[in-house]
Amino acid sequence: MTVFVVCSALTFSGCSEETPPELAEGTYAATYRAQIETDCDKRVVCADRSNPHLAEDAFDECVLEQARKLNVPPPNPPVPGQPDHRLKFQLGIRRCTDPDQCHYVACVDSGFTSFGEVQIDKVKYTCQQKVQCQIDSALLAGDATSIYESCILQSVVVLDTFSTEARASFQQQFFPCAQMTSCAYTTCFPF
Repeated sequence: MTVFVVCSALTFSGCSEETPPELAEGTYAATYRAQIETDCDKRVVCADRSNPHLAEDAFDECVLEQARKLNVPPPNPPVPGQPDHRLKFQLGIRRCTDPDQCHYVACVDSGFTSFGEVQIDKVKYTCQQKVQCQIDSALLAGDATSIYESCILQSVVVLDTFSTEARASFQQQFFPCAQMTSCAYTTCFPF
């Protein structure tokens, strides 16, 4: 785990450990700090192979940059051409498991688009209705936003494993239910 040490040169008050605001409790980055640090560790090791003169704080800078990027919520409604950095990050660290650091970085940064990502509008609508059904049924166990984001990630990952036939079935079954909401939708489209 990274410890950030802050030294005040103006007051000569010495050094103290401090959590930077990008990683403060309650931020998206704080929740996924371990994954961000693992990602940055692999990035720095790979970068060090081609540039052995990296700055001493390259790891810390990577963690802070990733945290800044991931703390910005995705646009709502989504804007065409603007990627959801959180979803891309989560998908990348789950899909790219090569133990070689440079292969991992190339995989994560490759800009892949999967079947699940192509279906993102359907996935988001489905997840909204699942969460709403839980709220309407007084069965919501946790934070609605976290449950929604987790649903999107899990759904995209699952869709990516679908066969060609299952993908066609997913698309065909969605449309008759698309005008429904909440529990009626989830009953009609139990994906």
